[in-house]
Amino acid sequence: YMLARDLNDGVGAHSDYVYLGYKRTSDPNKAIRDIISVHDEDYTSLTKNGATYRKVEGNLNSYTNIFADDIYLFYTKDSKAGSPITSLGTSGSVANWSHGEGNRYVVKTVLDQYGEPSDLNDGAAGSYIYLLVTRDKVEQKVTASMIGEGSVLIVITFVAISVCAVEGLYIFKKKR
Repeated sequence: YMLARDLNDGVGAHSDYVYLGYKRTSDPNKAIRDIISVHDEDYTSLTKNGATYRKVEGNLNSYTNIFADDIYLFYTKDSKAGSPITSLGTSGSVANWSHGEGNRYVVKTVLDQYGEPSDLNDGAAGSYIYLLVTRDKVEQKVTASMIGEGSVLIVITFVAISVCAVEGLYIFKKKR
């Protein structure tokens, strides 16, 4: 899968086209739990709140202007970072809302290493572009009951793991 928006939109004729691709999984153990952006730092991994984050190869501000921050995405699959990310999107503004029946889905803007909303074109003089993540905040529980031996009622609760989540992130670049 690939987001349909050029992450260097509006930057100019000398920048690369930059797109974010991702792979999906139904296995929550393989799911990405959080994404952050890191500006002007050359880490290969970092730790935040006890979770280790890995770098996605590719500077999002590739071949922009000299004032642009180098921006890299980092992700973690550590369950300490929250529930699985189920979808990705982009917006021209910061987002933090819930929607769906019972506010089931939570949509948030990816933050930078300082906990601030991250414009993926920071310093590049292009369009404001924020990466959004969605999480399903409601566990689907199914309860079944049956009569066991000696007429004893047995209640079993299953947690349905049918969420399709984001498993991998990839940066695709192409010269203009």
